Amino acid sequence: MNKFLYLLVPLPFFLVSLAQIYYYKPLLPDQVTSQFDVKGNPSKDHSRSFILIAYSLISFVLYTMFYFMDFLLSKFPKFINLSHKDYWLDKTRFNSTRRQLLKYFLFFSVSVQIFVVGIFQYIFWYNVKYSKKKPPHFKVIYYWIVMYIISQVLCVADWQNRFAKVPDFIKNRKKRNKNNKKNIQEKPKKD
Repeated sequence: MNKFLYLLVPLPFFLVSLAQIYYYKPLLPDQVTSQFDVKGNPSKDHSRSFILIAYSLISFVLYTMFYFMDFLLSKFPKFINLSHKDYWLDKTRFNSTRRQLLKYFLFFSVSVQIFVVGIFQYIFWYNVKYSKKKPPHFKVIYYWIVMYIISQVLCVADWQNRFAKVPDFIKNRKKRNKNNKKNIQEKPKKD
């Protein structure tokens, strides 16, 4: 995937979060309910400025996290922890492995951004529309969390499936190399 495209994919979600802040700032009350118990009743309030600053910082960190990971992968490949690291980080396939890892990080970054945008949208919507009453469809947030968890589990499973395997010809080559070393060591010396 082109690096320019990597720059563009997370950008809309960051812009949506900025648009939310811009739109809801004048509509929110001075004290914003930001935490709820399991039944959907409000349990904690924060100041409007705290919520907006926290949301903008979270959005910025999530947006830049992906680019920081790209930098770390390219500059410090020895810190990458993979099964069969010597195979995946070999000089001949390092760039393709790095691109594959960036796709996973991109998916993770975008899914976290979508999750955060959805949570804050719910908080803003609750404070503007219901003003301290329990909203009629609080269970939507549970579905949102379940969908997020499922997407992350699928991503990790795919990651594990992709990088836990080494092609058979590589395994066989390693076995042949070990057998050759044993054969060389076992050969008797000629006098």
